[in-house]
Order: sequence, then structure tokens, then C-alpha cells
Amino acid sequence: MKMRFYKYMLGMVLLPLLVACGATATGPIKGYDSSTSVDTAQLARIYLPPEIEVLDVDGEVKSTPYITEGMNEVHLLPGEHEMTVKYVKYWGDDVSGSLVRSDDVTLRFTVAASGEYVLKFPQVKDNLSASLMVKKFSPVLEDKQGGRLAARKMHNRGQRISQPPNEESSLDAADIVAKQKPLEKLQFWWKLADKEERKAFQRWVLDQ
Repeated sequence: MKMRFYKYMLGMVLLPLLVACGATATGPIKGYDSSTSVDTAQLARIYLPPEIEVLDVDGEVKSTPYITEGMNEVHLLPGEHEMTVKYVKYWGDDVSGSLVRSDDVTLRFTVAASGEYVLKFPQVKDNLSASLMVKKFSPVLEDKQGGRLAARKMHNRGQRISQPPNEESSLDAADIVAKQKPLEKLQFWWKLADKEERKAFQRWVLDQ
């Protein structure tokens, strides 16, 4: 009986998160070795809308905090960097909605110390326009004054999860997901699930 109560309470906590009610970021995505001494005042900041998922920074796999409003942040040391991103957003309701995803896009750019930049892309209002936009997904980086940051773009067709440095070459996507925390796993698979799978999961949580 006690175990059933705990499962019920877990469902009550997770369900609002999974249906994206008021989620907020859990912290910046650090594009540097956080174990070393870093002057945080010198870090450049890149602001990302909720639809943007960061796959890797300078070849190291990153986990993007799940948010529905506001901005995620990527913190970088001054200099040249590469960042791979993709567009992921669920459009519509439970009946007629669908998940819209772009191909991965890798940006190569140079940031200044204490610089602030925003990742931008064409804004859309519905499922159809989002589906058309992601076919030629081409995000840009702009500074606070609206100046466009020169960045080389490389489109990676198909879904890709990069391998972090010092990992064995046999590491695959399943291995990478296995290393994530339980909440991060739930968020990852929730994004990939279609509307019927999401409904089935919600029913399962409430039945536990």
C-alpha cells in the first residue's frame, strides 16, 4: 500500500513536468571544464529559446534543461567554438498535434569575453509553418545590438548524438542516454514520443 502511494505521488510530480506546465531551467549549459578555476565574469553567454536543444559543445555531449518559457544559457570561454543544435517542439493539442524536429546544425563561431548573444531563427505560428521552417533550419547568432555573429554552419542530416572526448569509440546513443540522470531520461524520451505514446505513458503513471 505504501509503495503504491509513493508511485502515485511520483506520478503527480512528473505528470505536470511532462505536459510542460511551467517548467524552468535547472542551470546553464557549461561549455568549459567546470572543475578548473574560471573567471566567470569573462564567460560569454548564448541565450537559447525553449525550442532549441543543444546536442554538443566543442564535441562534448550536453544535456539541455527542459523549459517551456524564458531562455536556456550556454556559458563559454572567449574564443572559437562549435555548437550543435536542433529545433524540437510539440505543436498543437493531444488530438491534432505533432512533434516537429529539424536536422542537427553545427555552428562554428568566435565569442568575446563577457559577450552576450542570442540564437535566432524564423518565428512560426503553427504546425505547418514549423514543419516547413525546419526543412531549411538555419539559426543565426546575434549580439545584444542585433549585429549578426559570423558563424559557419554545417547541416548534419539525420539524428546524431556526438561522442564526448575520452569515451570509447563503440559508445552509441543508448549508452549516452544510459549515463543521464532519471529525470533527464524521461525528458529525452518524452520529446521523442508521439501523442499516442504520451497518452499511454500518462495513463500508466496514474495507474501505478
